[in-house]
Amino acid sequence: MVIEAIAEIQKAEQRAEEMIRKAEEDAKKLVEEERENAKKLIKDAEAEARKEVKRMIEAARKEGEKEAERIIAESEKKAEEEKKKAKKRLDKAAELIVARVLGE
Repeated sequence: MVIEAIAEIQKAEQRAEEMIRKAEEDAKKLVEEERENAKKLIKDAEAEARKEVKRMIEAARKEGEKEAERIIAESEKKAEEEKKKAKKRLDKAAELIVARVLGE
C-alpha cells in the first residue's frame, strides 16, 4: 500500500512536470508569435508612415506650384502695368523732344 502510494505520487509528479514543460513550451511559442506580430505591426506602421510622408510632400509640392503660379501671374500683371506706364512716359518724352526740336 505504501509502495502503491509512492508510485502514485511519482506518477503525479511526472504528470505535473510534463504539464509544466508543456506550459513553458506554449509560453515560449506564444511569446515568439507575439514578437513576430509586433514586428509585422511595426513594419506596417513604418510603411504607412512612408506613404503619409509621400502624400504630405506631394500636397506641399502642389501647394507650392499653385503659389508660384499666383506669384508669376501677379508679377506679369505688374510688369504689364509698368510697361504701359513706361509707354506713356515714352510717348510724352517723344512729344517733348519733337516740340524742342521744332522749337515749340
